[in-house]
Amino acid sequence: SRHGGGASDVACTVALVADLDTGPGKPFPKLRDAMRSVDQLAIAPSMAVCSGNGLHLYWILAGPLPAGQHGHAVRAMLDLYRQFYVDIGPNEDMSVILDNVSDAARILRPPGTHNHKDPTNPKPVELLFSKDNHAI
Repeated sequence: SRHGGGASDVACTVALVADLDTGPGKPFPKLRDAMRSVDQLAIAPSMAVCSGNGLHLYWILAGPLPAGQHGHAVRAMLDLYRQFYVDIGPNEDMSVILDNVSDAARILRPPGTHNHKDPTNPKPVELLFSKDNHAI
């Protein structure tokens, strides 16, 4: 079985993240569709990672955010997303567009690894872009 830490084990947050699923039946049929939507965000992400089945976006913070403030920051970011997707997005239901990233202890797939969600077809996890000195 899997064991891991929870939110109480997190001392601080250094980035806010979003997890956009792509593929048939998803809000973004292809990775390029999700990437096009990123170009229209009010606050550009610091980096983007192709997770094998979607897109992970990271906004690196200018300084560590104490764990107790993580939820407030995530809610503010989700409000920005909500406005963005209501205005131009494929679906107003945020639960369909973004996976749950409000858990401070959640770990996303790191670049250089493989996504084994489908064991018969592992997919590489790749860094798509990273902006130097781009913190919010």
